[in-house]
Amino acid sequence: MSSRPPTDAVVEREFLALLEQYPTAPLVPVTENGLVADMPDSVPRKENPVLKGGSALDGVPVEDRACLIAAFDTLLKTGMAQCVLHPPGYEEVLWYGFDLRERHGVIVGVITADDDAAGAARVAAVEQHVDRRRIGDRQQLLVGAGLGRDERDPRVERR
Repeated sequence: MSSRPPTDAVVEREFLALLEQYPTAPLVPVTENGLVADMPDSVPRKENPVLKGGSALDGVPVEDRACLIAAFDTLLKTGMAQCVLHPPGYEEVLWYGFDLRERHGVIVGVITADDDAAGAARVAAVEQHVDRRRIGDRQQLLVGAGLGRDERDPRVERR
């Protein structure tokens, strides 16, 4: 007996349910190649900041990249996936991916933590570990840690 991937409606329903649970979790819109894209206005969101950047792997710790790539491959086959990431300065976050390309043209990653209200503390802890020589004067968006909550950062889009 074979299992079919969920329908687009099921994927979007799961995405919306997660946003209800985490209304301030950062979102990362990406292409099927893993490049960060613009967030279409059609994608529903709450107070979720939208992270911008080059690649979905930017800022993901090296030891977590294989997990994220495997989850992304699963997402491309099944419509949804998740994995645990360990950003510097924070124990762990969960990345949930949803293939919303049929209705919205992008894949959306949602980054959550057990205590999503601790986002500011998470950002502050990660900022202490960022190698500023590598990123220059601009703050790096650490996808797995929710960096980019600073509204002065042009890579964060807010409603």
